[in-house]
Order: sequence, then C-alpha cells, then structure tokens
Amino acid sequence: MFLDRLLLLLILLFFLFVVYQELSIGKRFSKDSKQIYRDSSWVIPHDLNKIKETASVGNSSRKGAEVQRSMAACLMVRDDNTLMYEWLAYHYTILPLRHVLVAADLNSTENPNEVLKVWNGTDLKFISWTDADFMYRFGEIPVGEEDQNHHYLHRQRAFFTSCAEYMKAQNESWVVFVDTDEFVVINRLNKDDDPFREEEMEKNSTRYQRFQQRIALRPFDTTVMDVIDTSTRAARLDSCHVMPRLLISALENETCSNMNHAKEFIESNGFDYAQLSSIRFVQTAPKNSFYPSKWGKVMVDVNRLSLESIGRKPKSSHRPFKECPKPLRAFEEALIHVNHYLGSWERYSARKDVRRSREAFEERAYFSHGLACEMSMQDWFLKFVDKFGVDKAKALLGHNIS
Repeated sequence: MFLDRLLLLLILLFFLFVVYQELSIGKRFSKDSKQIYRDSSWVIPHDLNKIKETASVGNSSRKGAEVQRSMAACLMVRDDNTLMYEWLAYHYTILPLRHVLVAADLNSTENPNEVLKVWNGTDLKFISWTDADFMYRFGEIPVGEEDQNHHYLHRQRAFFTSCAEYMKAQNESWVVFVDTDEFVVINRLNKDDDPFREEEMEKNSTRYQRFQQRIALRPFDTTVMDVIDTSTRAARLDSCHVMPRLLISALENETCSNMNHAKEFIESNGFDYAQLSSIRFVQTAPKNSFYPSKWGKVMVDVNRLSLESIGRKPKSSHRPFKECPKPLRAFEEALIHVNHYLGSWERYSARKDVRRSREAFEERAYFSHGLACEMSMQDWFLKFVDKFGVDKAKALLGHNIS
C-alpha cells in the first residue's frame, strides 16, 4: 500500500513539474514579446564586404561533425530553369534541402538536368524522373480536362503521390510540395505584425503557442528544420502542415539604403541581381487576405503517413493527402509560410501558359503592403556565399553562364 501511494505521489509530482515548465515558457514569451518587438532593429547584422571569397564546401567530412537534420522536396517544373537555380540555392540554405526529386512537364522546352548537374560534388542528393516513373497512376486525364493546364495538374498529382512514396522509402521525414516560384519562409515577427494580437488569443491554445514561438525565433541562424524540432508540444506541427501563401508583387524599391548596399555587393562580385527574386522583390499582398495569395501549400512528414494514405488520388496540389486540412491558415499563427513571387513581366510571360496574360499580371503586380526596406530575405544569400565561396556560389546560381 505504501509503495502504491509513493508511486502515485511521484507520478503527480512529475505531472506538476511538466505543467510548471510549460507555463514558465509561456510566461517568459509573453513578458519578452513587446520588448523584442520594440527593440529589434530588423537590420541584417552582416557586413556585406566581409563575405568570404573562399569557403569549404559542406562539413560532412569533418571528424566529429554533427549530422544536420535536413528536408526533402518534390518539384514539378515547366520551363523553370532560371527559377530553379535560385530555388535550389535558397532552400538548400533555409530548409536545409538535401534531397530533391524533379520531374519536367511534357510541355516544357527546358531540361532541368542542366540545372541539377551543377550540384554534382555537393551534399545535395538529386534525381530526375520522366513520365514512365509516375504517370501509370490514376489513368488518363479525365474527359473535359484535356486543356494544357488540367493536363499539368493531373500529372502533378500523380507525381506528388509517387514522389511521396519514394521519399518514404528513402527514410526521409519532412518533404515540401511547392513550385519553383514559391519559397518557404520562417515567419518571424515583423514590424507589420500587430504585437497585441496575442491578447485576443486564448491562452495555451495552439494558436497562442505558435504566436509565442514566432516571438522566440532566433533572427538569423534558424532553419525550417530547427523551427520544427523546437516546436513546443502544444504547437507541434501536424503530419501535413499547411503554410499560408503570400504573393510578392513585381514592385521594386530602390530608395532603401540597405537594398542598394545589397545590390552593389551582389553585382560587384559578378552575381546577376536581376535573377534573385527573393532579394529583388519585397512588396507583398495583404496578409490574411485570401485574394490574391489564395490557397496555401503544404509540407508533409511522410514518416507519419501510411502508404495507403499516400496512394490515394490527391484532391489538389494544395491538399495532396487525406491528412491535409483545408489549405488556409491565419498568418499570425503560422510558424512557416510561402512567398509566391510574381517576378518581372519578362519572367512571368516567359512560360508558355494561356493564363499568363498581361491583364492577369497587372492585377497582381502592384501590391505594396510589405515593408519597403525589410531585408530579412537577403540573409540566405549571405549564408550561401559564406558556405560555398563566391565562385562556387555563382556556379550553383547559374550566374556564370554566358
């Protein structure tokens, strides 16, 4: 009897300790949130002129080096080679991406292998598929959907399903399902966030916990995988995690001193500034507005999905598996979101797509709701150059191609 009571007492004490830890974290976040918001200068703390000219490629060969947790991606492309260079470099740095499976649309006139081959000799594992690898699924395209766009969507669904199975068999965990004009972004608290929105949230709710975690995000040394691994129990990501999408318009701002500083550094070192959409364009559509950003995208922990679930025909590219909820999420509670870059008219119209008219472009080109001089997106580029050195970084970005 005494031992039973002692055991119950120990269990109770352990439970109280866990609760105390959770409450302490929540209180600390709440106490610090307004001060962090007020004190942060939101300036990248790098000296652009001190980026290393040379750097070692990777660290996997170092004795005693820790194995870095990484992510994978399933990417279908259509005449996207110019975008792919930046997309791969950015996600290699930010996710960090170490495994990517790419398939080209039948109507694509460009070969993605021309981009992928520059990554030979690095620790990015890549593979390219053809129709034979995935188009056996789901039969022919349904009658009435024979137009080019529906054909592309049908193929994309078959590809996502087969790619998810492949990644699961390769023992990958988190896999992102986005396009080449979509960049996964850590949703740090910013000046255009309302710091008092947390007062409207129910304490200890998932929404509240995620907002607190946004406040606690480290400014410049965090990857998406770090965010996943440090999520509190209450804010743990679902197996299919919806990332709200944010349209980045075609407006550029050349009046910001830090923007000009970054541009001068980039161009003076032989990089092509015009090809770096994630740095060149910073103005956004309204947050938490369905139009024009529309549906979100997902990243999926394939280890937590069954093969039966993966094998079902997806509803859409925004909701590829049954575990995926409706692809909408409030921006203030999102730990991770997706920037959708419209780009310049020249880039937008380069893809042969009947939907890409001048009228469609101008409907979305002139939004200016973002912070004109907010430069947090440039940080990936500095890290990337620091890791690979200027010459190798230019090669990986395709900036030394005449």
